[in-house]
Amino acid sequence: MDKTNRKGEVISRADVANELKTKLRLVSTQNNGLAELRRYDNGSIGAFFKNGKFRFLSGSQTLKARLKGSKVTYRKISPRSAIIALNKYYNNRDYKTKSARQAALTRKVCSDNKPHVDDTRFKNSPHRYEYKGLTDGAKCPPGKKVHKKRQLSDRQKRALVRRLKNKSQSAGGSIKTYKNNAHNRRLGRVGSPYSTSRNLNKKLNEDNSQEQMGGKRQISLKEAVSLLRQYYQEKYSN
Repeated sequence: MDKTNRKGEVISRADVANELKTKLRLVSTQNNGLAELRRYDNGSIGAFFKNGKFRFLSGSQTLKARLKGSKVTYRKISPRSAIIALNKYYNNRDYKTKSARQAALTRKVCSDNKPHVDDTRFKNSPHRYEYKGLTDGAKCPPGKKVHKKRQLSDRQKRALVRRLKNKSQSAGGSIKTYKNNAHNRRLGRVGSPYSTSRNLNKKLNEDNSQEQMGGKRQISLKEAVSLLRQYYQEKYSN
């Protein structure tokens, strides 16, 4: 790279903090000596070496940790970046045949079941999100059906709440709604009702299955060995 095109300001070794000088000496020895040091607008320091390589000695001094509970902001991506991310995801997955990979990609572009985003969340996890105009059914091949989640009407939601409430009261549970958090937003169930009696019913079913399997209490390993010895003593005592 031409020196005139380099960003930042040139600094000397004396301008480098003491805790970085040891690192600077080490990497300079590994790269045939130091050619130039530069400090950038964000406070980071980079070093150019005589063998043509470049290394950062320190990171940005202007970055701040996000406050706990503050909302995360994601950078928006272009449709072209979304297509590249989608193809990269499916090209890096293992399929036995090309047709199997293409079928999986077709199922993705012909479904509209995930939350819609237009930022880096889709770029990092295209299997968890939908990008508008790409994987929301807009690019589905002719003749293919676009699959969407069935949305409950207000009347159906009220009927569901009544059924769950009756079941919960009979099983000792209660009715609650899914909280507005990242996990529930991703699953699209914020505000939907659910019954807390499901765990109780599961426990009752497990208890019943254990009773049906044996009918008696379980014995320890020590008791089993003792019974086995008693059996063989009685069998071969005569």
